[in-house]
Amino acid sequence: MERLAVSLPYHSATDRLVALWLAVLGFGPSVEILANYEKGEYLSMSGNMQVNQ
Repeated sequence: MERLAVSLPYHSATDRLVALWLAVLGFGPSVEILANYEKGEYLSMSGNMQVNQ
C-alpha cells in the first residue's frame, strides 16, 4: 500500500484559484510504480473518487 497527496487547481466560490489536495492510495502492482515518484514530479492516474465527510 502506498499513499501520496496530489494538488488540483480549482476555482473556489469566491472565484479564486486554489489547490484541492487529494489523498491517493495505491494497492497491488501500482505500489511499486508509485514508490518511484518524488515530490514535484508529474503523475497521471485514473480511478474512482470517494468522498468521506
